[in-house]
Amino acid sequence: MASGARSFRESYDIAVIGAGPAGLNAASTILTAAPQTGVLLIDKTVPWDIPIACAEAVGRQGFHEACKVEKGWIRFNISKAAFHSPDGTSVTYTDSNKGYIINRTRMQRDMADMCRKKGVDCQFNVRVQKVGHLKQGARSLSFSNGETTQAKIVVDASGPLSTFGKGEKISWKSLDLEPAYF
Repeated sequence: MASGARSFRESYDIAVIGAGPAGLNAASTILTAAPQTGVLLIDKTVPWDIPIACAEAVGRQGFHEACKVEKGWIRFNISKAAFHSPDGTSVTYTDSNKGYIINRTRMQRDMADMCRKKGVDCQFNVRVQKVGHLKQGARSLSFSNGETTQAKIVVDASGPLSTFGKGEKISWKSLDLEPAYF
């Protein structure tokens, strides 16, 4: 980093860890509800450069309830899905509301652009190393590039295998959760 310039502000109202669909939607929703809120969105990668094979099939109704769906995010419509287990068991699921197979890469890139336009400080290719305990109304965040910042609220949207909340008295991961990708 040239001449000691900081890429992070000293503090934020809210830091969102993870720029997948949940983190992007959280950051966007926060600034829609409270436009003057200082929001940091951080991810260890540029999510659309290294897409995760997850969440490409979504229910139509829930997707539209969660965010403003852009036509370009939809690869095609689906009316049913079949799940196959290693032992040969098969289950077919149908829903009257149907669903979509989405272009997650395009969706995430578009959502990040929307977040930036709303004023979210988007920082990619920087890993959160540690989230400190709540002290004096804020938590410290330490990053892989050696920088730190403070946030009054930290939203962990870094995925089902995250451990940021493990030492806290909060629900951080269901013990029986196994993402379909695994």
